[in-house]
Amino acid sequence: TVGEVMGYIYVNDEDDAAGWCPHAAASPAAQNLAAFWLRILRDFKKRGLPPSAALTEMLGTIHPDSRVVPGSHTTSPSLAALKALAQQAIPDAGHGTSASPKPK
Repeated sequence: TVGEVMGYIYVNDEDDAAGWCPHAAASPAAQNLAAFWLRILRDFKKRGLPPSAALTEMLGTIHPDSRVVPGSHTTSPSLAALKALAQQAIPDAGHGTSASPKPK
């Protein structure tokens, strides 16, 4: 569905952590689109590059069926807070198809 929130990409350079937190309301088809974005994260990890560099590349990446929403980069107080956001039935305004909170 156009405009459907698939989930949230998170990165933390201090802990060399990055991943995907699916949105509870995302359709199975939307969930399947996460594989494309996860490949980018894994590629950057394999090359020893920081997670934030992967996120920067994702913001400029074109995919025909999904995208990281420009301007959606925010900071989450924790990964637990991000997971709680992903369980909300309706995401906060400003998040889109694939938002990218960055837990500290």
